[in-house]
Amino acid sequence: MKTYSISMISFNFDVIDEVDKIFAKYGINFSYRKMFEKLNKQYGHDMKTFCEEYSTDTYIDWENCKAWRKKYKALGIEDNQSVIEIENGFVNRVFMPTKFEDSYEVDFNDDDVYISTIDELDKYLCEIEKRLDVHLEFRTSNDTKGLFKALKDCDNDLNNYKKDIETRKSKIEKSIELVLNAKKDFT
Repeated sequence: MKTYSISMISFNFDVIDEVDKIFAKYGINFSYRKMFEKLNKQYGHDMKTFCEEYSTDTYIDWENCKAWRKKYKALGIEDNQSVIEIENGFVNRVFMPTKFEDSYEVDFNDDDVYISTIDELDKYLCEIEKRLDVHLEFRTSNDTKGLFKALKDCDNDLNNYKKDIETRKSKIEKSIELVLNAKKDFT
């Protein structure tokens, strides 16, 4: 495999297609090509104007990672976590999902990595997959399954308790308002 740089001085659709192949390999539902076809219509080969004017950051979130979402559903990874950052049009950084729905956070030390080549993109996406495989095995093993269920039950109990407190607080506030309105009527 050729080693291409992700940064470029013109829109190189060979490189762009290689990025899309990596995305497809990991089930990431995002077309880098479509993004650059739109940019090519707007800027053509005028890279100077493109570099001066285009300053949009695009994030590919977990919800775009269809294959991983299915495979790692048991982890409950929140959909709004970014997996890839495209800064000013160029794939720039890859993020490791760390927040799970049961509020159990994982510290992977290097949860985001800056990249500059297609090989680095592939390598780090592969690393994410390996780490999530280990975590999935850990979370679904018979030794820990009950512990994570207990943790989720605690979160549910806490949420129910908060709702109960908010309901009681609201009733008290309404009672205070009724008493104040009654006093106004008699003064």
